[in-house]
Amino acid sequence: MSTLEAVEVVAPQRLKMSYEEYLEYTGDSQLVEWVDGEIIPAPLDESGIYHSNVLPNFWFDASWLWQQELPNPQLILAKIMISIPGLSPEVKETYQALHKLLSK
Repeated sequence: MSTLEAVEVVAPQRLKMSYEEYLEYTGDSQLVEWVDGEIIPAPLDESGIYHSNVLPNFWFDASWLWQQELPNPQLILAKIMISIPGLSPEVKETYQALHKLLSK
């Protein structure tokens, strides 16, 4: 079974390269995974959302990575936490309040 080791952003033409070349590259055009020593395009759902295979319930919208001004990381964390099924009501309410506060 493959294990996700990292999520990085690279240009499509750089998908076939050595790990050393990968580390030197600083492109920003495609979300990829480094799996079993190979760089492969990251699986995004139909909405452009990446769902981690390693961290249960962790996801992010890949479009966030290409925004001119990156979104507030606390707001993003609140969005992710609110979406977790089975989260206790108290914790969910806390993250909902944080999301509301940071969305102003």
